[in-house]
Amino acid sequence: MRGNVVSAMNIIPSTFNQRQVNYTVLWGNEKVKRNSLNVSCILLNRNSTQFRKIALENLLAKNFSEIISVEKNGESFNTTSLSHTYPGVKFIIAQEEVTEGDLLNIGMQEVSTEYVLVVHDDLCWQPLNFNQNLISKFISEDKFCIAPRLFTNTNQVLPVSMVPTIDGQTFTVEHGLYIKEGLPTLFPVDYTGFYNVEKFKSLGGCDFTITSEYWQKLDLFMRAWLWGEEIILSSLFSFSFSGDYPAENLDADPSYIRFYLKNLLPVYKIDHAVIPSGSFHTFKKTSRYSLAKAIELFKMARKWTEENQNRFKTDAANLILKWGSVNESGK
Repeated sequence: MRGNVVSAMNIIPSTFNQRQVNYTVLWGNEKVKRNSLNVSCILLNRNSTQFRKIALENLLAKNFSEIISVEKNGESFNTTSLSHTYPGVKFIIAQEEVTEGDLLNIGMQEVSTEYVLVVHDDLCWQPLNFNQNLISKFISEDKFCIAPRLFTNTNQVLPVSMVPTIDGQTFTVEHGLYIKEGLPTLFPVDYTGFYNVEKFKSLGGCDFTITSEYWQKLDLFMRAWLWGEEIILSSLFSFSFSGDYPAENLDADPSYIRFYLKNLLPVYKIDHAVIPSGSFHTFKKTSRYSLAKAIELFKMARKWTEENQNRFKTDAANLILKWGSVNESGK
């Protein structure tokens, strides 16, 4: 499948999957079994894990409406052989350089159900505690994403409560172990969670112009909160990593600048958001770009914010302030 080539240097995507990635689909087109769950599963493949067949078996045992397995080009899992063994699974292999966010966009594009469970292959090495009663409860919550508890392979609790904060002038995310049903979290760790597909598409999905996987993920979920959606935690389902907990690169590279422009600079005014022209000097100092480049990026961000001004329901400063008061009252 071949898509359009879009320059990532001078745009911010405004619609879902504006970039069409080239990818190959391997699928036996096996019909869905009767009484299947009314939910699909997107399996994000991280590496050539020894548990990949086990992961597929565990997912197939839950009788999802669809299972879409997506992977990066060059990460050989003997996928052709697996597609013959599991004709009910749709295997998608990206044919160009992509991030996990790009893979998630592809998976969401292929999904035909209203809801989807997103999970990595190394979180499915044990049977899943996921059933129709849980699905019905999650659907009734009407949230953008509901994230699970996560554990190491030795059953140690991992932090899944992500809290946005401002340390001086610096945006940071605090990681917490505390969890209760319905507790808000800035983002789901590792993208793992139960998603409303239409909400994902309405938000625009993952921004392909942000090439850092960490800041791309943060951009999506910060945007979700700023645009009035919610991500919450549930203690009713959980996953354990089969191996080491994956490390993330949190460097403030050019991807952070794009995150900053889209999520931290807009200011909410009564019923819409704007980036005040007076904030340029702060941005220029923060970015360390040349004057010409800083002006170009700032204008781009102001244009994008203007196009989406009515989507905003708050701004970063108010979100963090409210988050702090909610956490204090909830403890």
